[in-house]
Amino acid sequence: MAIQMSRLVPLVRSAISDVPADFLTNTQITNELNKSKAFCDLICVSTTSESYLQNCYVVVATYYSYLNYTALSERNLGTLPPTAAVRLKALRELAASFLQPVSNYPLNSDLTIDSESYKTSMTASIHFTPSVIEE
Repeated sequence: MAIQMSRLVPLVRSAISDVPADFLTNTQITNELNKSKAFCDLICVSTTSESYLQNCYVVVATYYSYLNYTALSERNLGTLPPTAAVRLKALRELAASFLQPVSNYPLNSDLTIDSESYKTSMTASIHFTPSVIEE
């Protein structure tokens, strides 16, 4: 059964319930969920259960949505909410804690792929050779 992004909007909204709806609309949350899905689908192992993947979508979209809110808040009010930096850090760490166990790639603390670590990681080389067994 495919995960419906529209059903996840209330989960994201409840996670950041102190954000006014006029500063973060359902359309914006849906956009952040779509970005979250694209990122999670890219980095997560294919055997990740659908229910766990849904949680990944929600926690990453919550982080993205709150980031969106702080940018809008700063533009409209001229300042960030007093606890914005602490809240963003906590949401980012929560998202990382969900993604790291199921990620195909090492992640930095800012949820980007750690390309330096990825370059030096050990991999198994696989290639095909002609068979010496006669049929």
